[in-house]
Amino acid sequence: MLTFQVGRPFKDCKVPEKNKTGVHFDRLCLNFANSLKPDILSHFKIFGYMNKLIAFLFPARTYDCGASWTLLALRIVFGGLLMSHGWAKLMAFGTLSQGFPDPLGVGPQASLCLAIFGELLCGASFVLGFLHRLCLLPMIFTMGVAICVIHSGQPFEARELAFAYFMVFIITYVAGPGRYSVDSLLRRRLVR
Repeated sequence: MLTFQVGRPFKDCKVPEKNKTGVHFDRLCLNFANSLKPDILSHFKIFGYMNKLIAFLFPARTYDCGASWTLLALRIVFGGLLMSHGWAKLMAFGTLSQGFPDPLGVGPQASLCLAIFGELLCGASFVLGFLHRLCLLPMIFTMGVAICVIHSGQPFEARELAFAYFMVFIITYVAGPGRYSVDSLLRRRLVR
């Protein structure tokens, strides 16, 4: 266990002898009493925040083979379908940018760019399982806007496809990317 004790000089530190598992330092005593400002102590918290970020981006779950194959199939099918919508919007950018709906009030071109980002780029990241949770947030937001704002006055049949995407993205957000993903490879490398 590594502990920081402010105000103790180095000569008071005791280092245990080498044991079977290697060298263990019971304490790391640092004499910051005169030179350390209180706000610098908060920088030691950054390691806790980094661990939380890694845990958010790469959740520690064990997946069995069947669940991983199912999640891979969901990612490929629904991510590929969403990418096709984004690709069609990108290819018709010139004509769509004039009359594209602007539910956020940022302008039709910016709204179209955000939709393309959420469908094409985040869809590709979703298929690969790369930054799975992070890429799903714009995709879920895009489908939520399509359901609640763009198709709000229309019958459910017009909102059905966006609702199906929305539900699949929510479920895969909760379930995680599975064993066969880039995130799983990165987690194995980052957390050992």
